Amino acid sequence: MNTKKIKEKLSNKIVLKKIVLIGISYLFILLIFIFSDCLNKGVNIKEGEPAYEDIIAKQHGEYEDTAETERLRELAAQNAGFVYYIDPEVFPSIRTNIHRLFLKIKEIQKNTKISKTEDKVNWLRENLKSIIKQKIPYYTLETLLKADNKDIELIEYACNLIMLHIMELDIKQVQLAEAYKLIEKKSADLPFSEEYLSVIKEIDKSVLLPNCIIDVEETQKIKTMAREKVKPVLISVRAGEIIVERGYIVKSSHLEILSQLGMLDNNLSIKKSFGFTLLILILLFFLILYVYKIQKEDLYSFKNILFYCIIVVSHLSFAILLFKVSGYLVCLPALGMFIAILFDYNLAIVFSVFVTMIFAIFPDNQLNFVMVNLVGCIIATFSVAKITKRFDLTIAGFFVGMTNFITILSISLINYTSFWFILKDCIYGVLGGILSAVLVLGFLPIFERYFDFTPQIRLLELSNQQEPLLQKLLMEAPGTFHHSLIVANLAEKVAQELGANPLLSKVGALYHDIGKTKRPAFFIENQRGENPHDKISPNLSTLIVHSHVKDGLELAQKYKLPEAIQNFIPEHQGTSLAAYFYHKAKQGEYGDSVDENDFRYPGPKPQSKETAILMVSDAVEATSRTLEKPTPIRIQSMVKKIISKCLEDGQFDECGLSFKELSVMADVLTQILTTMYHKRIEYPDAETNKINFDKKQNNFITRNLELKEGK
Repeated sequence: MNTKKIKEKLSNKIVLKKIVLIGISYLFILLIFIFSDCLNKGVNIKEGEPAYEDIIAKQHGEYEDTAETERLRELAAQNAGFVYYIDPEVFPSIRTNIHRLFLKIKEIQKNTKISKTEDKVNWLRENLKSIIKQKIPYYTLETLLKADNKDIELIEYACNLIMLHIMELDIKQVQLAEAYKLIEKKSADLPFSEEYLSVIKEIDKSVLLPNCIIDVEETQKIKTMAREKVKPVLISVRAGEIIVERGYIVKSSHLEILSQLGMLDNNLSIKKSFGFTLLILILLFFLILYVYKIQKEDLYSFKNILFYCIIVVSHLSFAILLFKVSGYLVCLPALGMFIAILFDYNLAIVFSVFVTMIFAIFPDNQLNFVMVNLVGCIIATFSVAKITKRFDLTIAGFFVGMTNFITILSISLINYTSFWFILKDCIYGVLGGILSAVLVLGFLPIFERYFDFTPQIRLLELSNQQEPLLQKLLMEAPGTFHHSLIVANLAEKVAQELGANPLLSKVGALYHDIGKTKRPAFFIENQRGENPHDKISPNLSTLIVHSHVKDGLELAQKYKLPEAIQNFIPEHQGTSLAAYFYHKAKQGEYGDSVDENDFRYPGPKPQSKETAILMVSDAVEATSRTLEKPTPIRIQSMVKKIISKCLEDGQFDECGLSFKELSVMADVLTQILTTMYHKRIEYPDAETNKINFDKKQNNFITRNLELKEGK
C-alpha cells in the first residue's frame, strides 16, 4: 500500500476512532499489569518505620549514590563558566539615554512654573526614572540646572566621547566596577572644571550598561554537557549483603537503594515495563492480523471493535482480581463463550489464546494455571457454538467446570500434590466454569441490547410463534401471517444453498410484513370480499401500501427487534415499483404525466444476501398462489421472470449476489414450489414441452407480479 492510500485511510474519522480505541485498550492492558499486585513480589517497608526483618540483597547488583552524583555534577556545572556575546545595541541605547537626559535638563530650565531648584531636581528625578535606572546625585543635577546651553552641549558631547571609548571594550556585568574606574581616568584628561568633570563622571556611571551579555542558551548547553560528563557514582552490592538491619528505622536512602535494586513491592523497572509493553504489542499485532485476514469485515465495524476492546480489558481486569484467590477461579472461558455466541467459534478460539497468553505473563503464574484456562476456553467455545436456548449456557458452564476438574486433577497427580490441595484446586476449577456461565447469562442480554448484536439464541427466540409480535400478526392479519411462514421456509432453504445465514433469513421473513397489521384489509391475502382499492385512487392506494414499511419499522422499534431484523422490513421491497397502481394511474385522467417515482418504495435496496433472498421469495410465493395449473415449467418460468425483473430494475446492485447465485436461487425456489404443488401438477408429454406459453398465461403472470405490490 502506497503512502497516499495510507493517508487517505487515516483521514477517515471512523478509521481514526478505531485506531484510538485499540490504542486506549492497549494502554488499559498495560496499566492492568503495571499497577496490579500480581506483578511485583518484593519487600514492603515504609520510611520512618523500623524494618521487620533484615533486608538482604537477593543477588549481585549496583545502585547509584544519587546525592554524591548530584554534588559532583553541580560542581562540574559551576566550573563550566559562561558563554558571552557582544550586544551591538547597547552603545546606541546609552547615547539615546544621554541625549534624552539633557533634553529633560533643557526642558526644565525653560519651565517657568517651577522656580525652586529643589523642585526642579525632584521633577528631573521623577522624569528620568524611565530613562536611567541608577539614581543621579542631587548635586550633579543641581550643577546641570545652573549651566548655560553651551556648557550643557559640551558636557553632553564629553559624556558621549567617554562612552565611545568605554564601549570599545568588552564589559561584563561583573566588570562594571572596573569600567567606573576607567570612566574616572578618561574624564580626568578633559579640559573642564572639577565641578563639570564630576558631573560627566556621574552621568556616564549612571547610564553605563554591560555590552558583553551572557548567552543563556549556550551557557545552559555547556553546563548540561559538563553535568552529563560526570558518570554516576555506583556502589556495588553482593548477594547476601544486609541493606537494612532488623529494627533499624527505614530512611529515604534505604528506599532509594531498594528501588534501584528492584526489591520494593511497588517497583517496576523500566526494563520490565518495556518487556511487558513489547510482548503485549506483539500479541495484539497478531490478533489484529488474524481478524484482518480471516474476519476482515469486523475491522470495518466500530461497534465490533469497541466490543472486542471492552471484553478483553474487562476479562483481564476480572482475572487479576480473582487471581488473588486462585489461578483456577479466573473466568477466562467466559470470553470464549461471549465471542462464540455473538460471532463465531473460530474467532472465539483466537481471542481465547490471545487472552490466555497475556494471562501467562503474570509473575508467579504457574504453567498449570495457564493450561487449565486455555483448555477451559477452548471447551467453552465449542460447548456454546450451536446452543439453541439460554439454559444451554448453564449446561456449558458445568461442562467447562468438569473439564477444569479433570485437567486440574491430572496436573496435580503428576506433580504429587497433597490430597487437600488437589481438592481445593478442583473446587476452584469447577466454580470457575460455573461462574463463567453466570457472567455470560448476566451480561449477554446487555451486549445484545446496547451493541445491537443478534446471536443465534436471540434469533431462535424470535422465531418462536408465541412471540407477542407474531401473535399480533396472526390475530390481526392471518393471511399475512400464513404468507410469512411460507416465505420464511423458502428464504431459509435458499440461504442454506447460497451460504448465507439461514436462521437470520427465516426470522427476517417472519417479521418483514408486520406493518400490515395496521391496515390488513388493504392487502389481498387478508381480504375476504371486495377490494377496498377499487374505491380509492391509485395514488392513495400506493400511499397505503407503501405505509406498511413505515408502520412495520415503528412496530419493530416498539417491540425492540434487533437492527438486523428491522433491515428486512424496508429492504425486502427495495425501491421497486408498485406496477399495478402505476399503470392504473396512467390509464386515468393524468395519463403519461404520472411520475413513476411516486409509485416506488422509498428503499433502500437490499444491502445483504439475506434481504435480497427475501425480496425474491416474497414475490415468488405471492405470485405462485395465483398460478393456474402450476406445472414445473410454469413455476420455473415464473421464478426466472421475477428474478429477471428485480435484476433489470437494479434491486440487486448493493447486495453482492452474483449471477451464479441468482441461478441457484431460481433452481431452489422452483424445486420447493414444485414440491409444494405436486398434487396439482400435470406432467406434460414431450410434445407439450415444446409448446411455448400462450399469450394469456404470460399476461396472467405479469398481472400477478403487479398485484404483489398491493397484497
